[in-house]
Amino acid sequence: MTLDDLYIYILVALTSGLVYYLAVKRFRLNPKVLRPVFEEFSQCIGAFILFLLLNAGIGVVGAFFIRTVWRFFPLYTVTDLMLVFLSAIQGFLFQLWWRRSRG
Repeated sequence: MTLDDLYIYILVALTSGLVYYLAVKRFRLNPKVLRPVFEEFSQCIGAFILFLLLNAGIGVVGAFFIRTVWRFFPLYTVTDLMLVFLSAIQGFLFQLWWRRSRG
């Protein structure tokens, strides 16, 4: 691996370390709370992936349905980056809603 490949990872590691240090020392955040935060975040990521798969699957089926009923409809419309972004919003909002509804 070259520096070009590692640069983004090094940058994120440095900013993460700096924010962690400032959060613990200056803002007096409890570092023990970070583990449950990672667990909640992983649940949100899981919900995001499920929504992305569901949206992509329904999108492909819908595209084939439009092809059979009406006219040719390209499948690449399902590969729009906005689908990833909107699926992330769906997943995170659903997970937060789920968590708050359960107490």
